[in-house]
Amino acid sequence: MTNLDPAKFVVSKDAVVSDIDLDREEFILDDGRRLTDKVAAEIAADALAKARRRNLVPGRKSPGRDGKHSPVVQFRLAEDDLDYISRAAAQNGQTISAFARQAVLSAAGKAAPDVKPR
Repeated sequence: MTNLDPAKFVVSKDAVVSDIDLDREEFILDDGRRLTDKVAAEIAADALAKARRRNLVPGRKSPGRDGKHSPVVQFRLAEDDLDYISRAAAQNGQTISAFARQAVLSAAGKAAPDVKPR
C-alpha cells in the first residue's frame, strides 16, 4: 500500500503526458522509489481502493434512461443473508447490485436486462 493521495494529483490542461517503458526509462517517485510496472500496479490498486471507499466506484452506467440518474432503492438484510447473496452474485459473475436488480425484476415478472459478468 502506498501513501499517495490520488486527490492531490491534478493534471493541468497544458500538461504533456507520455507513455514510457518503465523497463527502459527510469522514473523516480517523490519518495525516492523507482517506478516499475509492479509499483505502478500497486499505486493504481491503492487509488481504486481509496476511490471506492469514497463511494466513487467505477463501473457500469446508471440504468436510468436518457442519461438521467436512476432512483436508489435500499433495504436491510441479515449479515448471513448478505453473505449468501454476495456469494451467489460472485458465482454469476455479477455485482451484488446487478444480482439484486435482476432478482427483483424477475420476481416482479419483468425480464431484467442482460448483465455482463465483470
